Amino acid sequence: MSEVASLCELTPQEEALLERHMDFYRSLETGQRKPTTEAQEHFVRVSRALAAAETIHELAYVKHMSLRAAQRAAKRAESEHDSEDGPKAEWFSREDWYKLRGRQRGDMRDT
Repeated sequence: MSEVASLCELTPQEEALLERHMDFYRSLETGQRKPTTEAQEHFVRVSRALAAAETIHELAYVKHMSLRAAQRAAKRAESEHDSEDGPKAEWFSREDWYKLRGRQRGDMRDT
């Protein structure tokens, strides 16, 4: 994550923009707010990776989203289970698997 963090480090100006306008940015990206200007339409395209960031608002938002993605990836990597955890081939027999599978199919027929 340190490589991504260094590439996507936010400037104080970008941090201030994000703090001030994050709700607006997200509402545009999610479609809760319809773009009313060409600049807002371009921001939506940038947020969907359909255009390159050009304005300070777009650059700040793209950096923010990249940092969040890197943080999520790092968190997933930390929380990956050890290969020794969880079910193994010996966990249940093939016969047990067929019994469980039959029960699931039976449950689906009842609904």
